[in-house]
Amino acid sequence: MTAGPERIARWRTQLHAARDALGQRFLANPRPGAYLAKHSQTIDRLLQDIWQGHELPATAALVAVGGYGRGEMYPQSDVDVLILTGDDLAEAEHGRFEPLIALFWDVGLPIGHSVRRLSECLEESGKDITIQTNLLEARFLAGDKHLFGQFRQAFQAQLDPLAFFEAKLLEQSNRHGRFADRAMRLEPNLKESPGGLRDLQTVQWVAQAMGLPSQIAALAKTGLLTAGEARRLSAAARLIGELRIRLHLAAKRREDRLLFEFQESLAQQFGLAGKGPRRASELLMQRYYQAAREIGFANELLLGILRQRLYVLAKASPIEGAPGFLRRDNLLDLSDEELYAREPHAIFQTILTLQRRPELKGLAPNAYRALWRASRDIDAAFRHDPVNRAAF
Repeated sequence: MTAGPERIARWRTQLHAARDALGQRFLANPRPGAYLAKHSQTIDRLLQDIWQGHELPATAALVAVGGYGRGEMYPQSDVDVLILTGDDLAEAEHGRFEPLIALFWDVGLPIGHSVRRLSECLEESGKDITIQTNLLEARFLAGDKHLFGQFRQAFQAQLDPLAFFEAKLLEQSNRHGRFADRAMRLEPNLKESPGGLRDLQTVQWVAQAMGLPSQIAALAKTGLLTAGEARRLSAAARLIGELRIRLHLAAKRREDRLLFEFQESLAQQFGLAGKGPRRASELLMQRYYQAAREIGFANELLLGILRQRLYVLAKASPIEGAPGFLRRDNLLDLSDEELYAREPHAIFQTILTLQRRPELKGLAPNAYRALWRASRDIDAAFRHDPVNRAAF
């Protein structure tokens, strides 16, 4: 069955009207999670309607992947889909999907698509971490549900959590290098910059690959986060998610950089007003940087905890000349998590020990969490303490 011009026009009108209504409701009552889910559901219904209106091979399924598969559709994000087919589908039959993909574009969907056999999906995901990550969040939309179930089972069976962790860690390190220059800090990318949404998603992907829950509240229930850490992380993710939605709506294009031209108007949308010499945009950016710090902390902490679950760690050993500190593999740990509360001077000793021992590559999760907690209590008295000033 081929959709005529009238039906295409109707689908296009319905999509635009639904998106406009969602945007207006969001601006009136900003709830980022609800917006992203409802936008995804709007796309779901349209794609399912189009799929069911076509005569397609029985052994084929339409699958949402990537951010769309996760159910997080930002206003101007690509709609990433996979058309999954059985291995026995003849090559000539694949041509039947071309009009369908063209129609997706005709109705106004920015489609990112691939058409792959089941065996091809598994082969490609084993070679490319980006494809593997997209497929990790695959979600069935229409077609052969049994085929999709076969794919999920085979994909999970071949997923290597340790290799996935290493690949995502390298990917994150490279990404941080690309987005860490001064210009990117002044106009940060809400998705890709250090402390952006991608840092949170990286943790969630690794947790999912390990068979753990990926949602923030669920991570707290497993003990990976404290209740307070989960609350602060949720608030930070909500702020940056809201900023990204508002930025897409204001720019009317896919724009993830918080460019100067949008900062003042977005600040006003948040109800911020300038105070003295400080503009509203500066107050907005202060909120952003605080949120990015929370996400950055959670990323470092949770990846460290997940690393400990994946690797067999050596027994901790004392560090000569550094009482209260332990070496755990190539990480610095504490013999007592209350060390900083009991001996605030140990905060500087942590930095000095890392500087003096190049074999130590960072902090163990317990030490990182304790140092982060202690840093919140640093006050003027700490800064003016003669011992601390001398250590500094």
